[in-house]
Amino acid sequence: AEDTLDLEAIRNALESSVVRRRTELRPAKRQFQEHGALRAAMTGSGSAVFGLFSQRRTAREAARAMSLTGWTVIETSTVDRTRLRPLAVT
Repeated sequence: AEDTLDLEAIRNALESSVVRRRTELRPAKRQFQEHGALRAAMTGSGSAVFGLFSQRRTAREAARAMSLTGWTVIETSTVDRTRLRPLAVT
């Protein structure tokens, strides 16, 4: 069976309390969503916000638009488990 990503399962228990103190995180998350992210969330304790996109072109357009508004945006891609498994140390 193919592995699929449950977007609703992407949650950060710290996000609601951190966003109350670090209000600049809210517009970053909102901008990802406005630019087509399937999901936007805060990493760990709030050092970054990320957006997940299904299309590379949409991600690039979002990165370009967000960087024009002053955000530092780094475009990356995910690695699926079949490509990662051979790298695992056994």
